[in-house]
Amino acid sequence: MACAPAAALPPDFSVALPPPPLRAGEHKARAADTLQSGQFQAVGTSALVAAVLANPKQLPLGKLIEKICEHQGRTGLSLSPPEVMWQQLESLRSQGYGAADLAEGWLELAQFYGQQVQQGHRSLINIVIAIAAYEQALSHTEAAPIAYDHLGRLYWILSRQEPKSRLRCLETAIRVYQRGASLAANRPANLGHKREITPATHPEIQQAIEPKIQPRIEPGINLALLHNHLGEALNDLAALTGQPDEWQQAIQAYETALTSLSLKTTMKSNAAGSNAAGCSNSSTEGIALEARLLGAEIQNNLGTACWNLAQHQPKDTAIELLQQAIAAYNQAAQLYDPDEDAIRYGMIQNNLGTTYLNLGQLEQSLDLLRLATGTYQVALIYRSRNEAPMSHAATQNNLGAACIQLAGHPYLDPIAAREALEQAIVAYKEALMLIKELSEVGVHNAGFDPAVSRLNLGLAHQRIGTLTEDIQATGIQLVYLETAIRCYVELFNQEPKGSEIYSLGLEYLNQIFEYLSNEVGLPLEHPLFKLLPNHLFRE
Repeated sequence: MACAPAAALPPDFSVALPPPPLRAGEHKARAADTLQSGQFQAVGTSALVAAVLANPKQLPLGKLIEKICEHQGRTGLSLSPPEVMWQQLESLRSQGYGAADLAEGWLELAQFYGQQVQQGHRSLINIVIAIAAYEQALSHTEAAPIAYDHLGRLYWILSRQEPKSRLRCLETAIRVYQRGASLAANRPANLGHKREITPATHPEIQQAIEPKIQPRIEPGINLALLHNHLGEALNDLAALTGQPDEWQQAIQAYETALTSLSLKTTMKSNAAGSNAAGCSNSSTEGIALEARLLGAEIQNNLGTACWNLAQHQPKDTAIELLQQAIAAYNQAAQLYDPDEDAIRYGMIQNNLGTTYLNLGQLEQSLDLLRLATGTYQVALIYRSRNEAPMSHAATQNNLGAACIQLAGHPYLDPIAAREALEQAIVAYKEALMLIKELSEVGVHNAGFDPAVSRLNLGLAHQRIGTLTEDIQATGIQLVYLETAIRCYVELFNQEPKGSEIYSLGLEYLNQIFEYLSNEVGLPLEHPLFKLLPNHLFRE
C-alpha cells in the first residue's frame, strides 16, 4: 500500500514581530494610506516600495509626512510631532549644522515612525518613512549598531507585507544586519543617539518619543538580538530561494547570537541573584529575564533552521542536524516557564514532536515515533483549544501524522497499530472541526492543508478496516471502509482533478475496492460500490 503524505508541519520559528493577519479590505486601506492627494495621488503601493528600495534618501519625506498627518488628523496641536521634527531638520540644514546634528534629527524621526510600526501600525507609509529616515541618518554618520538592527527589521517587515519585492527586501535587510553586526562586534551596542530636546520648547516631541524609546543597556543582548534577526532574514531567504547554504548561514547567525548572549552565564547569575537575600536589583533582573526569553527564542530558531537544512541533506547529515535541533529545542524548553509562557512552551513541544517524528522516520525507530506522539500530546496541553485554536489545530494535525507513521512501523503489533490509528482519527477530526469553526468566523490560514488531513483521515479508517488480524467481524470492517470512502468522495468534490491529493485519493479508493472485491468477496452490486458517483467509478 502506498504511503500517504502523513507528514507533520515544519517547526515554528520564534518571530518577535510577525505581520498581523489581514482583515477584509486591508489591501485597499494600505493603498489608500500611502498618499492621499496632490502630486502623490498616482503613486501606488508598488511604486512606493520600488522608490524606497531604489533610493530611499531621495523620497520627498516632508511631503509624505504632511500628507499622512493631514490624513490622520491632528489632535489639538498646531503641528503634529513628526511635523515638528521635520521643521527642526529643515532648520538644522538651513543653518549649516554638521553631520552629527543632522543624524540625530533623522534618528528622532526614524524612531518615531519605527515605534509606530513596532506597536502594530504597519501601514506602508509608516514603514517607508522610517526606512528613509534611518537611511538618511546612517548616511550622515556611523550610528550605533542598534540603529542598523532597527533598519534591518523594517526591511524584513516590508518583505512580509510586499511579496512582489520580498527577495530584494530580504537581501537589503541582510546587508544592513551584517553591517550592524560588524560594528557591534567592535563597540557597545547602546542606542546612544538621542539629541537633547528642550521640554519647554517641544513638549509634544518629548511625550511622543520618551516613553516609547528605551535604549538597551546590555551590549550582549543587543548583539544577540541583531544576529537573531539576521538569522530570521536568512531563514526567509532560504525558504524563498531553496538554497541550503542560506540555512547554514542562518544556523551560524543563531550560534553567534547565543555566544553573544552568554546564556549559561546569564542563567547562573540569575539563579544566584534569586537566592541572595536582600540583593534584588530590578534593572539586573529585567536584563536577566530579557536574556532568558531571547535565549529561548534563539534556541528555538536554531533548532528550526537545523530541521529545515536537514530536509536538504543526505541521511547521515540529516540525522546529525535533527539531533542538533532536538538539543536546541530542549534548551529552549528549559528557558520557558510553562505556567507563564504556556503558548511558547507549547510551540517548543510541537517543534520537538516534529523533529522526533522526522528522526524516527529516518532511523526507523519505534521509540522515537512513540516519543513524537507523546510530545505532541504535551504540546496540546499548552496550545489549548481556547487559548490558541489555530496552533491547537496544527498540532492535532501533526499528532495525526505521527500516529499514522507509528501505526505503519513493521515492529508494532496489530492491536497497538489499531490504537494508534484510532488516535489519528480523533486528532484529524479535531483539527478539521476546529478549522471549520474558525473559517466560519472569518479566521483562515490554518498553516496546513485540510485536504491532506481529510485524505489521511480516510487512510486511517481504511487501514483499520483492513487489519483483519484484529477485526474479525466483516460488519465492523465495512463501517470503517465506508467512512474512508466517504472521506475520499468529499475530497474529490473539493480538490481539482489531477492534483496530487486527488490522484492519491483515487489510488487509495482503488485499493479499498480491490480489497472489498478480492478479499471480502463483495459483489459490485453492494451499496458500498454505489457510494461513488459514476464519473468517479469510471476513473
